[in-house]
Amino acid sequence: MDLPLPKNAFTVEEGIGRLVLDSGKSQYVSNPFWAELSQEIAELRAMFDEDEEDSDGDSPIPAPSSITQPDHQSFVMGYSSADVDMKALHPLPSQIPFYWSTFLENVMPLVKLLHVPTMGKIIKEVQHNLDTISRSTEALMFSIYFATITSMSDEEVAINFGVEKETLIRKYRFGTEQALARASFLSTNEIMTVQAFVLFLTCVRRHDDTRFAWSLTGLVMRIGQSLGLHRDGEKFGLSPYDTEMRRRLWWQICVLDVRASEDHGSDPSIYDHTFDTKFPLSVNDADLDPDAKEPPQPREGVSEMTFVLIRFEICALSKRLQYTPPGRGPCPSGNAKSLTLEQKEQLIKATSVRLEEKYLKYCENAGPLYWVAGTVARLIFAKMSLIIYHPLIQPGKPQCLSPHTKDRLLTSSIEIIEYSRILETEASTKKWGWLFRTYVQWHAIAFILGELSVRRNSPLVERAWQAIDSAFDDWSDAVGSSKRGMFWQPMRKLMARARRKREENMTSMEEETDKDHWEGAPDECIAALRRTQALLDGEAESPPVEAEQSQNYLDREQSHSNNFDTNVSPQVVGMGMLAPEQVQLQLQMQQQQQQLQGQNQIPWIMDDNALLDLDMSALNGDDVTWTGWDDLARDFQIQTGQQVPDANALGGAGNWW
Repeated sequence: MDLPLPKNAFTVEEGIGRLVLDSGKSQYVSNPFWAELSQEIAELRAMFDEDEEDSDGDSPIPAPSSITQPDHQSFVMGYSSADVDMKALHPLPSQIPFYWSTFLENVMPLVKLLHVPTMGKIIKEVQHNLDTISRSTEALMFSIYFATITSMSDEEVAINFGVEKETLIRKYRFGTEQALARASFLSTNEIMTVQAFVLFLTCVRRHDDTRFAWSLTGLVMRIGQSLGLHRDGEKFGLSPYDTEMRRRLWWQICVLDVRASEDHGSDPSIYDHTFDTKFPLSVNDADLDPDAKEPPQPREGVSEMTFVLIRFEICALSKRLQYTPPGRGPCPSGNAKSLTLEQKEQLIKATSVRLEEKYLKYCENAGPLYWVAGTVARLIFAKMSLIIYHPLIQPGKPQCLSPHTKDRLLTSSIEIIEYSRILETEASTKKWGWLFRTYVQWHAIAFILGELSVRRNSPLVERAWQAIDSAFDDWSDAVGSSKRGMFWQPMRKLMARARRKREENMTSMEEETDKDHWEGAPDECIAALRRTQALLDGEAESPPVEAEQSQNYLDREQSHSNNFDTNVSPQVVGMGMLAPEQVQLQLQMQQQQQQLQGQNQIPWIMDDNALLDLDMSALNGDDVTWTGWDDLARDFQIQTGQQVPDANALGGAGNWW
């Protein structure tokens, strides 16, 4: 006969393991022996109808405190006394609504881990009953405080709180770490604790770009697997609400995994064949009822999930492109080692077309957030088209890029830098800039400098120099003195080589041979050439460039195809934003003239004395290649004791995300 299950517990087994849910907690067992044994124990308990109050550990999910004491877990984050007064670390109750509203505006659209209506009720309870909240709720609250301050500028923090941003960052990071330890995050069965942990790791990258986040990402992956997040809730008959929240959480863990692997040149730890969790639905939180028995219908067009769904799609593509299984055995079809360059191109293009049809075509006029989503998605496809030509991704293959392909890759690299700067500084998008500000676009800068070292003057070359000057000026302060600055020395070597070529070009122009010195300008771009020449002469305004004419050239078929649709709409309605051509033409003419005359240079980059100590041997030859750049980067990493990236890494194709 069928035996009843323990009270207040939900258990399912479908040949894929056993999942037990109880009061917001879950435990997953995949091993057939343990799954069967746990089922038999549950049946025995149900048979004897043991009372929970009379039986120690009667719940199918053991309480975390029965496994590990909270003060034993604080060593992971940095040991502190278990007697810390956590209440003193919370903001004033009157400030909590401000934190929540700022979080909803700056963080939630980019990291949709929470269900806003449900969390809104919890926020009200916390505000009025801070002494009685659970430890998992407290951990989530501190991660919200930490994320909120992370998303704000120094000026915004000073105006609203009257203290320096760094002070609050230290306070809430400490509070989050201690709250996670008190919630026994290492042995937790609670979804809310894992949400707090994932949100913390998403934001801590902004402040701690070391192995700290990378190591803890592996930990949160294991915790997620122990809760069964890697198995889709539909297979276990979970409610639509529980299924959706678990999908959101698992895919955010996947994003963390891909980004961590990019940081350290390693393979992702989560492979396609190790999980079956589907993408979340494209719905608004209002469509998702915790008590509903049927899932909501996905929305056509944009939804509150559009941004993160694009992130998840690109995450999945990145994993397919970059993972090469270790060992000498046969490689399963569909992963990086078995894919040819042409197949990778086709995979990128197919994904681009699918996302364009499903999401991106709706993003252009839907508002700033969706413009950001569409722009970044197209730029990441552009970056993927750049990275797959990297010789370390295709070892043993000669570099045989056609001039047309090099032009396309150079254009993509320029757009990557231009739009990354817009995303960080444009008034209508900078509130989300905290997510994009973590990375410097090393591969784009390196490719541009390599091309500038061998190209003669052209409109594209001048646009590239403007992008490079902006990148070095704005990003050098952020990374020059940090551990990420290990790339800055080899980058300066590339800059030195490019500078010498620039001086040659300037000398030719001064000798009035510049008309013969322009190259790479197609017939369709005559108007653009004339405008740029007028700009150099100080006689032009900055009218919009005919993007369609430039596009005709970029889409022209050549011997080596590279036809990715990576171009961004020339004008975003209602946003006052400019396309790349307009961005570079809007720069001050005076600054452009000064740069061409050798003035207004960034001293430590352009000063001869700053470059005397650089060994240029790795850049000898007629061309600056990816191999030369990688030799420089690897040599410097070895000298400084840093980890050398693995050849499988895709070079940060998912950056900004």
